[in-house]
Amino acid sequence: SSSKMEQRQLKAMLGYKEPPPPPFEPKFDMEVIYRHDNRGEKTQHPIWDPTTREWRIDAKPAPSRVDYSDSQQAQAIALFLERQSDVQYADELLNMLDQHATPIETFVQAVRDVVGQLMGATNADGTRQKHNMLGNDARWLFVGIGCGLPLLTAARYLPTSDIVANTAHRAAYIADLCMTIARENGLKSQQVKFVHRPSHELAVVDPDGEDENNLTGRVDVVVLDYELFDPGFIGKGVLARVNHVKKKLCTTDHMIVPMGAQILCAPCEIRCPRGEGPDGFDWRAGDETRWGAFYETGNFDGSLREPWRCLGSVHEVFEFDFTEPEVKMSGQTDLHFVAKEDGVLNSMVFWYKMSLTDSIQLDHTPMDLQEGHQVQGDYNRHAYQWLAAPLEVSKGDEVHIRASYSRSRIRFEVMSPQVPTKVKGVGCPRWLFLRLWDDQRLEAFRKAIEKALEKIMEAREAIPKLDRPPLRVVHMGAGLGQISMLTARCAREAGISENEIETHGYSVVAIEQMPKVVKLAKRVFRDNNLEGDVFLCSEDVRKLPSQPQ
Repeated sequence: SSSKMEQRQLKAMLGYKEPPPPPFEPKFDMEVIYRHDNRGEKTQHPIWDPTTREWRIDAKPAPSRVDYSDSQQAQAIALFLERQSDVQYADELLNMLDQHATPIETFVQAVRDVVGQLMGATNADGTRQKHNMLGNDARWLFVGIGCGLPLLTAARYLPTSDIVANTAHRAAYIADLCMTIARENGLKSQQVKFVHRPSHELAVVDPDGEDENNLTGRVDVVVLDYELFDPGFIGKGVLARVNHVKKKLCTTDHMIVPMGAQILCAPCEIRCPRGEGPDGFDWRAGDETRWGAFYETGNFDGSLREPWRCLGSVHEVFEFDFTEPEVKMSGQTDLHFVAKEDGVLNSMVFWYKMSLTDSIQLDHTPMDLQEGHQVQGDYNRHAYQWLAAPLEVSKGDEVHIRASYSRSRIRFEVMSPQVPTKVKGVGCPRWLFLRLWDDQRLEAFRKAIEKALEKIMEAREAIPKLDRPPLRVVHMGAGLGQISMLTARCAREAGISENEIETHGYSVVAIEQMPKVVKLAKRVFRDNNLEGDVFLCSEDVRKLPSQPQ
């Protein structure tokens, strides 16, 4: 018998045309991102196999690995994002410096503490007794430079020490920023050697070799800058950095800052307002967007945040000890919570308590959970993972949650009680929900809209009633439609009656291009009985036809 390939060739010679392939039907399970046995799945890429006449899944490189260098549009977008990243990176550092943020102060104190340990305690005669293993001539390595204050502190107290500063990035603007900070603060080139390359490429090389952009010997003190840690602690891949530094770059009796950290968590309820927000609208439809494969970050102590409620006690999840010879790259543990009150458990909030030295800690516990605890600065320091489906709990209910971590991800999964599967068909950027609680922004828009409507209605009164054109307000970039609904309500208060809406149609035309946001906004309009006042258009405004005068 002939093979399928030979049969296909024979059919082609006889002019036989095969029917086209059936449409590909993906079998992707939305719940797969929450399971612990599905880590490391490759990107699914369907390929039609004409021999077996069936679809097969092939591994496709991530979009970031595809070369788009021949596209002028892609080059323009890349240039814009690069400049935007440049500004954002410097802006975040400046904001933390201006606010005297606790992480910067704490890391500077930690460097001072290590310097004090190396120089030793002061004896009665005024002399210092050096560290039993290391002295003030210890070699330092700063992985990540950040705002530069910890580096400048070490160079100030130890002017003769050998200090290496690694930018831990590839982008050239970060190296330029670090060098500028050093030059403006009078740091001499003999004091610090700058190495501009990712930290995982650092190695100890021959001093007389060609690779000058590297280390020439092992170091005694390692300082991992705050910029290497995200609010979830390991989201930027710090575990792999620590293992590489300890195996390849450190001496046996080295010191490392920070020494480790504890990850703590609490079960929480975070929900959209039901009329109690600054705008008075019902946003319960937005709760269906609270899901995601990765944890999100925020500041639960900040001035602009979504209200949240802790439904259980605080638990320690994981502990990372950087003084050990090697840090584990994965692990899991089981947690058992008892609900303190009734509510809807839809997220796990977690944070870290970092031990920089034996006496200095950086504690990001939310202020609502620890009385008397103060953290300076308004910056993202908390992480929260949406659960696969919200779980209604009553006071006294026990919930079993499994927590796990990998190279750069911490996640939580409800093991019991059983949670019914929920369809996830709506998504929305989280910053749009933060706007719901921004009363200053809302009040500014309200005053501007009322002032504009007052002038329009005054001009309308001068026109005979039968000749008056209908009121039309266009809101471009409507997002979830908060300002659109506010405008519709202001129009009603200004004198637009129900009869005029029924006769002439919508008073507000909202234009938004994000299709999933449009889908959610339409539901919000219905929930607030404003679907007759606001028309939502999801087209590109440049493609809309010209309207008659």
